Amino acid sequence: MLVACNDWLDVTPLGDVKADDLITTTNGMNSAVAGVYYLLTETEMYGQDMSYASYDVLGQYYDIKNIEHDDYALSKFNYMDNTVRTRIDGWWSNYYECIGQCNKILEAFNDEMPEIQNAELFKGEVLALRAFCHLQVYRVFGPVTQNVSDLEQKAIPYRTEFNNVATSFSNCKQVLDFARTDLLEAVELMKGDPITTGGKRDDLNDSQLSYNNILVNRVARLNYYGVMGLLSRVEQLSFNQSQEDGAYYWANRLLEELESNTSIALSGQEVTDGKDKMFSSEIIFSLSRNDLWDLTEIKLGPNLGIGEDVVKLQINGTAYNELVTFVYGRQPDGSGSDYRLVNWFDQVAGNNSYPLVKYTEPLNNYDEDSDYSYPEIAIIRLSEVYYTMCEALIGVDNVKALEYLNAVRTKRGMFELEASEAVNVETYLMRERRKEFFGDGEIFFINKRLFKPIEASSSNTVMPSKEIFELPIPEDEYEFGPEGK
Repeated sequence: MLVACNDWLDVTPLGDVKADDLITTTNGMNSAVAGVYYLLTETEMYGQDMSYASYDVLGQYYDIKNIEHDDYALSKFNYMDNTVRTRIDGWWSNYYECIGQCNKILEAFNDEMPEIQNAELFKGEVLALRAFCHLQVYRVFGPVTQNVSDLEQKAIPYRTEFNNVATSFSNCKQVLDFARTDLLEAVELMKGDPITTGGKRDDLNDSQLSYNNILVNRVARLNYYGVMGLLSRVEQLSFNQSQEDGAYYWANRLLEELESNTSIALSGQEVTDGKDKMFSSEIIFSLSRNDLWDLTEIKLGPNLGIGEDVVKLQINGTAYNELVTFVYGRQPDGSGSDYRLVNWFDQVAGNNSYPLVKYTEPLNNYDEDSDYSYPEIAIIRLSEVYYTMCEALIGVDNVKALEYLNAVRTKRGMFELEASEAVNVETYLMRERRKEFFGDGEIFFINKRLFKPIEASSSNTVMPSKEIFELPIPEDEYEFGPEGK
């Protein structure tokens, strides 16, 4: 597999410095790692496509009817459309460019820890970033797996060296084993992560949201808690829900370690105009862009100009009514007073439009007494941890599983589901996930992992299939790869 490794420093402030020299100093290492984050936050990555835009289009959150719309073909899973295919090929390339950068940085740690400050934290974070990128490639391009035996299918290359040598495709189990190995090493190396000391959320960040110092911005980069969250994802993908070493174990360990940390906790507050609509205190791992509010306004804001109807992702009155009756207010478990419904969609007078305003900058963002909200894209939320524990207990202890689901519901202004509803907990969990992850780019991959229908609306259910869940791997990988898929 060929990777554009030669440009790996172009995104850093010190792009004219040779890589081998750069990663031998603390400042250089900071800049090198910042380069990975800057790539991950490009608009083709989590700055837009992989969060509130393209991946949510695949998740059928937006009812796109105009065939001229930029995202129409993607919304119909037409992966052979030239424009869509180019976009998908770009996602593959971007992830592997990030992986290439991680591998170059990790060369500094091949023999022993370099003499730089926070060397263990650096190595752990970069190992985790390498695992994260591979996991995302796997979730997008990997095959559908419905049982353990399916893990023998060929999946993607797991690259651990910085070079231009083609890498053989690993099967699903191997990819997950490699990721697990990277993350287990990372979680040990990162035990001294400053995020574990607790404190106010803004104590763990800086006002400029700079990635150029590993000791700041810990809530908006891949930190110690985020690594445990990724380990729970690995075990879910491995069909290991065990309380001893599986998805439940890592989710439970994460919750236990957060008990003494006040910087990350379920919000428990009703969001009102001007306050934090992102539930920022619940974000475990995120990525940040200073101009995120502007980017989301361009893509999600109200359609006020000529030609914007083929660019923006809009929610019209009909689609909003579906959110009210079929998603957030769906009976018997839904409610029209759900904080997410009330605060994430804002009617535009005379426009028949209810744009997603989850990413709108809070009016009191810099008020000392407010919950500080940064322009960040959530990758792992605390709610996901509760949902993971709920899922792991389905069929084992449905009543306990329902308790984890209720823990999040009550923080969203919802009523508790009674124990008598435990028999339906799997159904309610899927519904809660669809409510929770609007704008996060997650729901498509949850449905893929569980091979569940995508319930877009009361009149549109997309049945699960390999054709929609397995995005095509770039043809170049077969042309230049050592063995193909």
